[in-house]
Amino acid sequence: MASFVIHHTAGLNFLKQFEEKYHIVLTEEQKKQFLLGNLIVDSTNLKFIIPDGISQEELRLVKNNFSRKVQEEKVSTHFRTSKDKDLCIQVPIIEKFVDKYNELIKSDMSALGYLFHLYTDKQFFGDLFEQSFECLDENMKQTIYIKLLKFIKIKQNGNIYLANDVFSKDSKVSIYDDYTVMNKIILNYYNIEFPFLDLCEYIDKFINPGIEEVDYNNIFEVLRKTKNYIEQSYSIESDKLNIFDVNEVKKFIPKLVDSFIVNYSNIIAEIIDNINEKTKIKRFN
Repeated sequence: MASFVIHHTAGLNFLKQFEEKYHIVLTEEQKKQFLLGNLIVDSTNLKFIIPDGISQEELRLVKNNFSRKVQEEKVSTHFRTSKDKDLCIQVPIIEKFVDKYNELIKSDMSALGYLFHLYTDKQFFGDLFEQSFECLDENMKQTIYIKLLKFIKIKQNGNIYLANDVFSKDSKVSIYDDYTVMNKIILNYYNIEFPFLDLCEYIDKFINPGIEEVDYNNIFEVLRKTKNYIEQSYSIESDKLNIFDVNEVKKFIPKLVDSFIVNYSNIIAEIIDNINEKTKIKRFN
């Protein structure tokens, strides 16, 4: 899935495009509702606890078990289907969210943020991943299934690596290292700031409008993680991507925002109507 940094940067870009394209001025409250709704999707009710006195191998097993449980939780929060758990790439079934919360999306900016997050993840996997690498089985044939996955072929240079090395956090070609470098590239390219304290001050007003799959009370932990990832990304020395192409990374967010506006133009039009109607009511009162 896309990182906290990409989600926040993409969210800021969407709000800017939204105001410019539709000649509308959003309130600071509406912007914060959207940005927090965009981030809350990656919250979890699970707590990572490391038992005392365990070995490195036991720690690895604890981490793997926690990651597995988080992925199980994401089936719900990210509107995936359990049938896709055997696939190399699992994407949100966005239609499930829209069908369930169609009216809420049109009236609540945090719900629109939730939709934007799901769309970002879908495009991240379906666009950036597919442009960057291929999943291969032991016979070097393309596969969509995790149990058959053996190798990863990098499209920009043709290099082939063991899939276990690519999806390990302790290898020289780790995709997770690429995520950190990607965050640094995005932060420098878009020159964004993360208003951590400003968003934290708004937490008490960030109330779940009725989305059952996620706990809005977890938002502080999400903000803390986002802040930490940003600081970590700025601190690394490397600018090298092993898996992804730097030019595609830079183009991802504007392409994402443009396609979201096109694909959900009907919903956006109704949101604008609702905002304008509320503005009129406030003006006359």
